Amino acid sequence: MGSEAWAWYAEPAERGLVGEREHWQKAIATPPETAAGSECEDIDTPAG
Repeated sequence: MGSEAWAWYAEPAERGLVGEREHWQKAIATPPETAAGSECEDIDTPAG
């Protein structure tokens, strides 16, 4: 157990190789809609 290669679980991209390359080139060139903060937003901390 735990000796399986992750490649066994890989699935081909739906967009294909060229489609994936174009998607990520566009994603990298496009600034995010919202700025990323340095604080953790996924943890609810009590005030005070």
